[in-house]
Amino acid sequence: MTHRLSLPLVLALLSACGRIGYDAVQTPATPELPNSDPLGPDGLGSGRSGALVINTADTLLNRYIPLAQDVVSNASVVRVSASFSLAAEDLVLLWKTAGIGGQSSLASDLTGLDVGQWELHRIERVEDDWVHFRTPTRSSYPSKGSQLVYIPEFTTLEVQANASIKAAPWDGRSGGILAFVVRETFTNQGLASATGAGFRGGTSEGALNQSGCNALDGLAPAHAPRGEGFNSDDFGPTAAGRRNNYQGGGGGVCNSSGGGGGSHIGSGGRGGASSDAGRVVGGLEGIPLRYDLDERLRLGGGGGSGQSAQSVDQDSRGLPGGGVLWFRSRVLVGMGTFEADGQSRGNTSSGDSGGGGGGAGGAIDARALDLLECALMQAKGSNGSSPTSTNRRGGGGGGGGGRIRQVSTNANCPTSVEGGAAGFGTGYSAVAGAAGIVER
Repeated sequence: MTHRLSLPLVLALLSACGRIGYDAVQTPATPELPNSDPLGPDGLGSGRSGALVINTADTLLNRYIPLAQDVVSNASVVRVSASFSLAAEDLVLLWKTAGIGGQSSLASDLTGLDVGQWELHRIERVEDDWVHFRTPTRSSYPSKGSQLVYIPEFTTLEVQANASIKAAPWDGRSGGILAFVVRETFTNQGLASATGAGFRGGTSEGALNQSGCNALDGLAPAHAPRGEGFNSDDFGPTAAGRRNNYQGGGGGVCNSSGGGGGSHIGSGGRGGASSDAGRVVGGLEGIPLRYDLDERLRLGGGGGSGQSAQSVDQDSRGLPGGGVLWFRSRVLVGMGTFEADGQSRGNTSSGDSGGGGGGAGGAIDARALDLLECALMQAKGSNGSSPTSTNRRGGGGGGGGGRIRQVSTNANCPTSVEGGAAGFGTGYSAVAGAAGIVER
């Protein structure tokens, strides 16, 4: 016997099958971008954060979350210290910001180091403190020195005059970058800043009037603390002496020699000589870096502290380097500025102490497909401080210049990547920082 199904029955069966399939597979609220690149085929993201107008100063756009557990390569899930601020379909940056241990190397070739490696991911789901990615990781990331950064994806973004967006400063676990994506027009009439958000400067740790010091590694206060670089174990009150911390400048030593300037692309300057016979024992300059921005995002090195002989002087401390400013948009317009400078100080005097080293400029990676215009982009090193004492004391070395990359079919943004000036120390002056690079 031949059985015939009526058309209404066939449609009813198909409809039922469709409902079963839909109930079994939950689709995301926001459609997945049409290829494996988290930013999509045009590199401009999803626009899921909508339109935003900034009319206040010091607005933070990003959220920074340290890793709670090491991440191996080809992993699709990471554990973070807190996931309450993340959701499915969010865009995040996985970034190894620091993390080398042991004693800092004096080697001049750092091209093989993986510090600064980064990759973008889109979140599939969040379960407690576990974040699941849609695609596996390309590299491994230690929990120490690595972080997950939430990146907003705007349709349009406007920073009004007298308003600003900024990076949270690196605190040893997270921060250091201002990053965002704009699908259409990014209008900047104000300021976008990662100035002073990089590796930290050496601190002031007491005073001691003593002569004859010259050690690469010693104890404070005869030896001043060095600035921060890649080695997260080699920074703090007990990390003192002339040795640099990779791109972080070395500390000055007794008596009253200056701290070394932090480095990035441009080398920082060596700290000025000591007050006892003008010995050349200032903090060593940080090591300059060479790397590909598509593979690494790196912070400017912190300046080393100058040695204090008579009294504690906060202006002898080293200065932080610049952070990273990273954005993608279709069009950038407006007469605003972009800064990723080493931190400057209001008072450039270090009194009776050796001068503190300047912080290195950071990095700006700016991509606008059709038009990139602004008043200025800069990633400058900051100046070393100058002693005011009539006795001879070493000035701080200048911070090295950073790097700027502009990618657009029509780029019209003036740039500056100057190194910082050296502090002057009455005949015992230090060395200025060298300039960085601009790529177009």
